[in-house]
Parts: sequence; structure tokens; C-alpha cells
Amino acid sequence: MEMESNGGTGDQKNREKAKRLKPVQSTLRELFVVSGNRCAFPKCDAPIIDENGNFSAQVCHIEAAEEGGERFNPNQTNEERRHISNLMLLCYPHHVETDKEEKYPVERMRQMKLDHEAPFREGWNRVLANIEDWTETTSVTHPTTLHALSTWTNTLKEAAEYGIEVELRNLRILSEQIQQLTRPARQLFRIILNKGVPGRGFGGVVELRTYLNFLRDATGLSQQQLSDRLHQLEQVGVAVVVYDEDDVPPYVETRTTTGDFPSWSEIRQFCRECERDLEDLIVDLRFDLFD
Repeated sequence: MEMESNGGTGDQKNREKAKRLKPVQSTLRELFVVSGNRCAFPKCDAPIIDENGNFSAQVCHIEAAEEGGERFNPNQTNEERRHISNLMLLCYPHHVETDKEEKYPVERMRQMKLDHEAPFREGWNRVLANIEDWTETTSVTHPTTLHALSTWTNTLKEAAEYGIEVELRNLRILSEQIQQLTRPARQLFRIILNKGVPGRGFGGVVELRTYLNFLRDATGLSQQQLSDRLHQLEQVGVAVVVYDEDDVPPYVETRTTTGDFPSWSEIRQFCRECERDLEDLIVDLRFDLFD
């Protein structure tokens, strides 16, 4: 970075040479949102983007980007000069008007920006506050006793081979995989579990297979929507999509990554025989239904 001295003795201060930097795209987007698509000059209704989609305004620096410009502040850094707090959107006539530095000093320009953007910034802040990663905020209700599952497994040969700690561990692994999915992807997985046909899958585990053409018809999803949700299932490891098996239409098949009891097909069997709702379990993450 090129630096220059601004003189002085003892308390000499170095600063970077003033250079016009282009505002970053995220700054320009926010600047447009809080403009309300109107020039920031009081009582001006000139649009920022006109009815034909043309950008008809100008990005104005409150304190100039370069030496010799209006209201230039030598103590600012170049990054501060292109920061959103130093920028506002004005129509061309009012950009020219506000170049009259004595009439429009920094304080007046900042107040103009504040007054114009305030009602729109309130909405912008509400939008930001509500943008969340729902896979981060969705919580699992974990099982603790597995009473219902243990009672049910007494009718299965596998019951004697597994203790509750192993089952708790395996269910925690499966629930954490499902938690990573968006709610629409969890809803699709519930349909796959509900409608899938049992068959011998990877590692000899009985898995559930559902044809893609059935899923499209049953859900009404577009090809892109279906592909996006299936990609999520593959990413977290609960399913795999098979396209190239001889004489078989494309299908999705569940995958039980723990390799142990319970598999997804056994979970479906448990829900059906013990009258548990797959919607509650898979979509709402109520894994305590095994208690």
C-alpha cells in the first residue's frame, strides 16, 4: 500500500495516498435497498432505476474519494471513503447541486442521507434479522429411555444383539443427519420412507427404494426442485440416487450409514406397528417417539 507523510515533528503520522476505489457489490445492493429507489435529496422523486430498468442516478461521496473533491477528508482511509456510511444515491442534477461545498457541508449531507434512508433501513434491518439458517436453529428432541423401541424389538431376532447404548448412539447419528436437511428435504425423505419398496441395499441392509418418476408425480415438484432436495439427501448420506442400473428406471434408495440396527426400513416398520407418525419423527425431528 502506498503511504505518504503528512508532516509534523515528533507526532508524525503516515497515511495512505488517496485513491478512488470502486464500491463493492454488497455495498451497492444495500445502498439501493435503503434508497427506496429515490434520490436522497429532500422532496426529490427522481428514481434510481427508471421504468425501463436503466440506472439513472449517481453514487455520491459525502467526503470525496480523491484530493481536490468536495468535502475531502485527508484523515479517512480509502476503505472508509467507499464505505456505505460515506455514500448516497442522488440524481444527476442534485449531485451537481450538492457539489456546492459551502452550502452542503459534511454535517448537512450526513443528515440528508440519514433522513432519507431511515424508513427504508428499518425494513432492511428486519429482513436481515429474519434471514437464518434454519438447519442451525432446528433442534432434535433426542430419545433417552428407548422404552417403546426396546419393547418392540423383543419381537425381532436382532434385539438380543444390541444394547440401548448402541441404539441411542445410532439414532443420534441418524437424527443429526436429518437435522442438516432443510424442511422441504425432510418432507421429501418422509415420502421416500413411507412409499419406498424394501430391497437389499448396500452392505446387505434392507433399504427402501422409490422411483423418481413416482416422486415427481406424487409431490408435484419441478425437476429442479426434486434434484435440489435429492442432492441434500445424498450430501448428508441418508439416500443415494441411481440412474444407470440396467433395465431399471432411475430411483432413490435410503442409506443407513450406521450399518447397525435400526435401519431406515426398520424405523418405518416401528412407526407403522407402534402407531408413530413419520411426519413427527422425520420432519419435526421428534426422535423421542422411540421412548
